[in-house]
Amino acid sequence: MTEISAAGNIRRDRYNFIFAMFLAVTALLMLLYEVFGVDHFIGYIDGEAYYSYLPEYFLDGNWEHFEKYPIGTAVCELPFFAVAHLLTLLTDPAAADGYTEMYDWSVGISGIFFYVLGTMVLYRVLRRQTDGKRALFVCFLMTVGTALPVYATKYASFSHIKTYALTAILIYLVLRIVEEEDAFRNNFLLGLVAGLLVIIRNINVFFLLFYLLYGFGRGKIWREHLKNVFSLRRLAPNILGGLLMVLPQMILWKIATGDFLCYSYEGEAFTYLANPKLYEVFFSDAKGLLVFSPILIFGIIGLFFLGRVESGKYTAGIVAVFALETYTTAAWWCWWLGGVYSIRSFVDIFPFFAIAMAAFFGWLSERLRERTRAVRIGMELFYGAMLIFFALVNFAFYKGTQTGVVNETMAFWWELREALQQVFVF
Repeated sequence: MTEISAAGNIRRDRYNFIFAMFLAVTALLMLLYEVFGVDHFIGYIDGEAYYSYLPEYFLDGNWEHFEKYPIGTAVCELPFFAVAHLLTLLTDPAAADGYTEMYDWSVGISGIFFYVLGTMVLYRVLRRQTDGKRALFVCFLMTVGTALPVYATKYASFSHIKTYALTAILIYLVLRIVEEEDAFRNNFLLGLVAGLLVIIRNINVFFLLFYLLYGFGRGKIWREHLKNVFSLRRLAPNILGGLLMVLPQMILWKIATGDFLCYSYEGEAFTYLANPKLYEVFFSDAKGLLVFSPILIFGIIGLFFLGRVESGKYTAGIVAVFALETYTTAAWWCWWLGGVYSIRSFVDIFPFFAIAMAAFFGWLSERLRERTRAVRIGMELFYGAMLIFFALVNFAFYKGTQTGVVNETMAFWWELREALQQVFVF
């Protein structure tokens, strides 16, 4: 038993080391891309509005400043802004206006930081349900086959890379509380993270369904879980942590609008509630999720396999979050969410995609073990080729939009050939 345990620890350490190297290399590549491939970070569409709270509040003292977006993204960028401001004061005080190069770079660096943080926590979440090899593989696929690196670099000023990281942390804290350590600290942190998610994007409140629905459909497990969720032991630190995040937003709304609560998206609504644009969200040539990142199909398929693995205890929560994210996106008047890369709202729930993807590959691995060696090798080659192709398609569309060969708001299927040609054009 000792030898087996030692061998398992060696394998675990090996995959942890490989993952650390993977994370370091991808972060370095992102940094190089930011240095040589991105002109600026703050000025991209919504990004400037998210960021504007920081110079308005802390440099101009304009506490009545109001944007339709909540303050959560600015809160995430605040430490980086503070460092940039300090460095600017030390090197060029006249440039300390919140918008010079140092401040711009602070936003770009924040994107890489939240990518590293989110992926590191996601790896730990995946290790709870699968082995290191598969956890590493899924993190690799989510990085190379989706829009994740785009929102960690070029669109770092947007909310999505921050939400990705915080969603991974939320999942990790829920599992820690429910399965290991139901301590005040963890419950307080859960409230803090949940509150921050809500003031990044108010509709993120439904991410808490992952917590509430843990063990749903498993009788006694779920009943016992709900009893604990609504116990004072958990509710008190949860509420305390949440209020520390939500109250500042309410106070700032009161200063700016006269009301503690307000609907800031005036003139915008869920126009398609009765006929959500579901097909368009996934398959439209105008930024459909599975057009730009077809590898995510394995995450969607994985939703049907969650119940067959250890992660089955949180199947209902993941399915509920995925369904609500899909429906609210498809029902919004601007379901394509503007002229940026892919359907960006789904970046927020990539950690849920990753758990489902790991469940599918876990099931697939078990099935392959039952096959003959020749069939097993053939199927592995087929799936491997498909994964490589999907990753190439994602990279091709991204590079195509960068070079102008593919229009990022109208990536017609017939542009796939032109996009793929860009993979080998540097």
